[in-house]
Amino acid sequence: MTTATFGDEMPTGPKVKSGLISISGTGTNHLKINQNSSKSIINWNSFSIHKKGQVDFKMPSASASSLNRVTGSTPSNISGKLNSNGNVFLINPNGIVISKTGVINTNSFTASSLNLKNEDFLNDNYKFKAEPKSRNVENKGEITVNSKGNIALLGRQVLNSGIVKAKLGKIAVGAGNSVTLNFAKNKMMNIIIPSQDLDKISDIHGRTLRYLISNEGELRAQGGIIELSALAANNLKMGTINNADTGSIIATGYHRNSGKITISSQNGRQNLSGRIDVSNNDEKLPSGYVSISGDNIYNKSRISANGMNGGKVKLLSKNLLINDGQIEANGINKGGEIIVMSEDTLFSSVKSKLIAKGDGNGGSIKTSAKQINLTSGLLSVDSRLGSGGLIDIEGKKVALLNANLSAKGNQMGGEY
Repeated sequence: MTTATFGDEMPTGPKVKSGLISISGTGTNHLKINQNSSKSIINWNSFSIHKKGQVDFKMPSASASSLNRVTGSTPSNISGKLNSNGNVFLINPNGIVISKTGVINTNSFTASSLNLKNEDFLNDNYKFKAEPKSRNVENKGEITVNSKGNIALLGRQVLNSGIVKAKLGKIAVGAGNSVTLNFAKNKMMNIIIPSQDLDKISDIHGRTLRYLISNEGELRAQGGIIELSALAANNLKMGTINNADTGSIIATGYHRNSGKITISSQNGRQNLSGRIDVSNNDEKLPSGYVSISGDNIYNKSRISANGMNGGKVKLLSKNLLINDGQIEANGINKGGEIIVMSEDTLFSSVKSKLIAKGDGNGGSIKTSAKQINLTSGLLSVDSRLGSGGLIDIEGKKVALLNANLSAKGNQMGGEY
């Protein structure tokens, strides 16, 4: 006789707490949950899906939702398929892992190791709060929601090395001990209590993680909004947000909608590599918007806001900002706007590139630091046919070292 272990089991011990629910296929590889109410709450002893397993939530409409909470002591491992025409919430303080073979297709999907009270869920108050044992959420597989659907990955720590797709929708990745989620607003998350005491907690694989949020895969919301937000306790000796060399965060324009990417954190440090892209080729709309803010930021990523008209890219640090990457806001009609600012010290390396060119007119670039602004590398607001743009370099102490400033124009040169 063999017993199921973590990773090869199906959901067990369902107890319906609210809603009209019928469950069939218990003990098989295909579990079916039929819901005949707008909302449901189901407590499970465990909720995992093995590699050959499938769980289907059938709901009365795309706006219907189901809260599924694990009350036992087992982490959730989604290695099979989870499908729904509605909105599925999976809550497990023991941790949630969507493995490389895991595939989720729903209207909207939320995975959280932070708890959500029943009454808050029923009243559309999405206030998530950590329990003492709350661990991490990790996606290695593929999460896809319907057009204009939403995805939330919430925990004390969140890791993504898989693919997350929400075309024309919103993706929220949040790390903290208390997170309020509101997809109806452009700023989706409010982190009230920071992640803390993580030196005492390892993830479900026994690892000690270096960042609260780490993206090594792909977050894609074409024509939508992507928000990464992390709040660390002052004494936490770890980074806040990491976008690795293999990581991509993409909210390019789609169907006449510009995209937006917001990356914000408090305390700790951000490490940004890989690709960040809000470009838009729609001639009637500007490119998208990238906003990055935090205490200490090291940027070596390639950030793009290109299109018919250049978009806007803003980096703001409280302490130290090191720019070692490439930021583009190029436009066919006109260049966009790039702002790189520190409330203390800004260092742009010789490898850094800030480019806001335009065929019609050049865009604008501003680098600013309240204390020290050491600027190197390329800054270009050239125009091929019209007037060059504006380059503005400010600081209490400004030094240009191996800096290449260019504001050329066919009709008129720009300023710097």
